[in-house]
Parts: sequence; C-alpha cells; structure tokens
Amino acid sequence: MFLTLPPLLWLSISYFIFNSFLGHKEFRFIFPVVPLAMCYCGLFLSSLSEPHLSKHQSTNQGVLQTGWKAKLLVMFLVLTNVPLALYTSTVHQRGTVDVMAYIQVESAKLKRNNDMSVLFLMPCHSTPFYR
Repeated sequence: MFLTLPPLLWLSISYFIFNSFLGHKEFRFIFPVVPLAMCYCGLFLSSLSEPHLSKHQSTNQGVLQTGWKAKLLVMFLVLTNVPLALYTSTVHQRGTVDVMAYIQVESAKLKRNNDMSVLFLMPCHSTPFYR
C-alpha cells in the first residue's frame, strides 16, 4: 500500500518530515504544501462518501447509507476543531499582546522617554507592535 502512493503525496509527506527536523519551525514553512494536502484530504473524504455494497446488501440500503462515514468524520472534525480554534484565538499565547498593553500603560506614567527600557527575551516574531 505504501509503495503505491502517488508521487506528489510522497513529496508532501517527505516535505513535512524534513521540516519536522528543522531547529527553527514556523507555520509559514508548510504553506507551499497545504493546497496539495487539502486535495488529498478531499480525495479521502470523497472516497468515504462513495457507496460500497457487499453481495448481501440490496441497492436501496446502499443508497441510504451513502456518505455516513464522511458525515461522521466531518462532524468529528468540526466538534474537535471549533473549541480548539476558540481557545487558540482568544487564550493561547495571549501574553505577548497583554504585555504590550501593560508596557504602554507603564510608559505613560513616566515623565521622560528615557526613564524606561524593556528587554524582550522571546523568540523572533512573537512580540506584536515592536519596532
């Protein structure tokens, strides 16, 4: 089964594996492969929605059961991703934005601009509004 995978799927899998071993990881590194991965995900969901009749099933039963696996998988993905999306967009890594608001309030209390200095010990691209 593994050896019969299409070449573009092998390419995308090897790209993900290669980027997994990089020391500096960023989400933007996988952007070139995302459209290709979405095509294969769509093909997989499409294969789940096709009717597969055995010898003992009648045609009417097969039509009624068409796509139940795909619908179940889509519902599972929605139910697991919506809470995760809400958490990551509102709570997770919120500290970098909150610290900038705190620094703004504290710097407004100062009489001169040179009375305060801030040292950020963070990975690159993690602090917003920083020049």
